[in-house]
Amino acid sequence: MRRTGSYVWGLASMVALAAWPVTAQQGWYAKGAVGIAWTEELDLKQFIGPTSGASVEFDPGIRLDIGGGYRFSDWFAAELETGVIFNYFDRIGGDNDPDDSSLANVPFLINGVFEFPTQSGFVPFIGGGLGFSFTVLELDHVGGVDGDDTDTVFAYQGFAGVRYDINEQWSVSLAYKYFGTSDPSWDVHHISGEIELEGAHTHAVMAGFSYHF
Repeated sequence: MRRTGSYVWGLASMVALAAWPVTAQQGWYAKGAVGIAWTEELDLKQFIGPTSGASVEFDPGIRLDIGGGYRFSDWFAAELETGVIFNYFDRIGGDNDPDDSSLANVPFLINGVFEFPTQSGFVPFIGGGLGFSFTVLELDHVGGVDGDDTDTVFAYQGFAGVRYDINEQWSVSLAYKYFGTSDPSWDVHHISGEIELEGAHTHAVMAGFSYHF
């Protein structure tokens, strides 16, 4: 009975030690990440003229992130982030073959990151960001329209994941990110009216790294 009790206490001590928070290294860091991006079906609000019931569907795409920030304590960091989110169209309105038409977002975001370091080296985190995005529409012979244009829109995101600290400088991470924008509109070359789309709703699963200076 005494031996069993010792085993139980030993196991409990190991679990407690692994979960006990430690002080993370403060200071500047740089980061990067890449992953798969899924943009939800969006309402097509206007295509030269008003539309009713039309929508846009997307193929799976890619998201690339780069950025950097400052870790103020073992639980909070602030950072700047940019990159690109890119998806080809699968369908736009009644056109099921939109050739090489695409939608891209180039965001510039200020993020707040809440971290929960442990003795194990794994650091769960959660956060969000606000900023703006350059939204780029490129149409390739869709409804007689061929051209591209860029709009600047409000952008925001939320994310959660886990980081593993390999050593004092290098870390790797896996995260889920949700990205959204306000409604963009474009005045594509050689047309008399605007194209307006519902704001983006994009989900991404990303693998990343960070380097602490």
